Amino acid sequence: MTDIVIQGIYGRMGHALIEKIAARQDCRVVAGVDREAGKVGDIPVYAGFEGLPKVDAIIDFSSPAGAVAAVQYGAVHGVPCVICSTGLSAEDETVLEDASAKTPIFRSANMSLGVNVLIELARQATRVLSGEFDIEIVEKHHHNKLDAPSGTALMIADAINADAGNSYEYVYDRSQVRQKRGAKELGISSVRGGGIVGEHDVLFCGPEEVLTLSHSAGSRGVFADGAVQAALYVAGREPRLLHDDRPFAGQAAMRLRNNEIAACLVIALGVGSVLTGALLQEISTGKTAQQPESVAAAAYVEPTPAPETTPEPMPTVETVRFSATGDDLIHDGIFLQAKNRGTDGYYDFSYAYENMRDFYTQFDVNWLNQETLVNDAFDPSGYPMFSTPGDITDALYDIGFRVFSLSNNHSYDKGAAGIDASREHWAAMPDDVVSMGFYNLETYDDYVYQTVNGITFGYLSYTEHTNGLPTPSSATYGVVYLSDLDIIEQQIAAMRPNCDVLVVSCHWGVEGSHDVEDSQRQMAQWLADHDVDLIIGTHPHVTQTAEWLTGAEGHTSFVAYSLGNFLNAQSSPDNMIGAVLDITFQKTTQSDGSSAVEMQDPKLHCVISQYEDGWKNIREYPYSAYTDELGAAHGNFTLTREYIESVLYGSIDEQFVTLD
Repeated sequence: MTDIVIQGIYGRMGHALIEKIAARQDCRVVAGVDREAGKVGDIPVYAGFEGLPKVDAIIDFSSPAGAVAAVQYGAVHGVPCVICSTGLSAEDETVLEDASAKTPIFRSANMSLGVNVLIELARQATRVLSGEFDIEIVEKHHHNKLDAPSGTALMIADAINADAGNSYEYVYDRSQVRQKRGAKELGISSVRGGGIVGEHDVLFCGPEEVLTLSHSAGSRGVFADGAVQAALYVAGREPRLLHDDRPFAGQAAMRLRNNEIAACLVIALGVGSVLTGALLQEISTGKTAQQPESVAAAAYVEPTPAPETTPEPMPTVETVRFSATGDDLIHDGIFLQAKNRGTDGYYDFSYAYENMRDFYTQFDVNWLNQETLVNDAFDPSGYPMFSTPGDITDALYDIGFRVFSLSNNHSYDKGAAGIDASREHWAAMPDDVVSMGFYNLETYDDYVYQTVNGITFGYLSYTEHTNGLPTPSSATYGVVYLSDLDIIEQQIAAMRPNCDVLVVSCHWGVEGSHDVEDSQRQMAQWLADHDVDLIIGTHPHVTQTAEWLTGAEGHTSFVAYSLGNFLNAQSSPDNMIGAVLDITFQKTTQSDGSSAVEMQDPKLHCVISQYEDGWKNIREYPYSAYTDELGAAHGNFTLTREYIESVLYGSIDEQFVTLD
């Protein structure tokens, strides 16, 4: 019996592997590794490799970082690894190479026999058609795939290029140039959408005809079968690297010897039929099936009897660890510091946020209330009418923020022109950034969604007031006030069916008060009654408590009434103490397509704004890195850890407070 660990067990491939292994009698899953500890059925899941039971093999379907962690663990503990993650860098490949000196490593970008046959057919077509036919590769995958082009597409391209004497240049994008296609271009195009498992087309385009070689994966089971066979093959073998992938310049020479290529194909198929042996013989030796030579690799794997019963399909479990951070309040001292640290007119805000970089890497989604208008149309200004240089978003993006709430009491500080300038700035951010809070004042249909790890989030953002400033008469976009219940109800009803998790931020409450107002509680309950999942409170500039709510139809919601401040230069000790909400969303999808999302383990981490006399050296710290020495050097007052903890536990229900 071969004991197997699956890294990436919560993902789609993890569940495909569980299903395939459950149908076998020669191996079993004894543990999983993923971002969060837990269980899949009776299988324990670890948050890392430490503490794992003794196992015979690791199968990795996770990420480049996960693949590196797996082989490093395998090298230390003598555990063979099957690495199926794609998108590995040259440096990652070097780690695999080094690890293979201590334990067997099987590395493949695609475990399907059909794909490997497609590659051989593409090579043969290249020998016949190269020079007269243009060659294009089109790959299609699901919308959650991170790397592009796929590792398989590059395998195909490298095989073609090797047979053409490495004469082709890979072209991934033609949008930046206007010119005729070069004779030695090999185009590689990527499509991402829906739940496409994996499709690869190789087009040989002649003057009057097109030959298309195609492979389509009907399910992830074909990859799971190959991975299991690979695990059985490497378990107990001597350290070595079985590697079918390309060098990273894209100029490939297959690293496997002929018999190893055949072995990989047998592994990918998982059966040892006569037809397969004949096919692999032709591929590995260049001879036809009628010739008498045998294929040594065909003996590596014994056929697996078909199971007598079909196991129950396993549900798919996907998780997102989500953070929400309070008021990013950019006073004069902060942008002047950034100006002094920058050059050539650039405002360098990185110093202010640098201490938070490692903290935010633990989350899949990082949400922030950007309290001040961000733009490059107005001169920078602080309290009471804020305008922040657009360069600040370089620093915020760099430490991990991708979701920004813009609706607050300062939204109208620069009138209609300020709204337009802010919207223009956020629209120019990278595609993985979303922002919300300014709505079309006629339609109010500016719906913002974000899909991460298979979970779709919908975002809305509202404010209680705008400091007495009315919506500018010339504005076409503006905020929605918390009193506009009809509009809010309309927006929730439109978004709720299209997302797994609906997040609403509310800029409310009394500045400087740790007490939750009745109006806050009433609004939070109203949102819970309308099936909002997560309610994020901002504006008081100090921390307030959090709680679970039950909606009118039994829907569970969570509300954090005020996260307090993030970076700021206010003058009260309590303004320095903020909280970052940490909450996990787990989506379970059944085989019939039905799904449910559970919110798990909400915690509030403390963060501290630090500055010295004269508002110098303004920067943010996670509480775990904050010391009494720093507190003694704080400008205007002393801020001790004892005092900070008294504020946290005095304002927030202790079950939600963490000092980590």
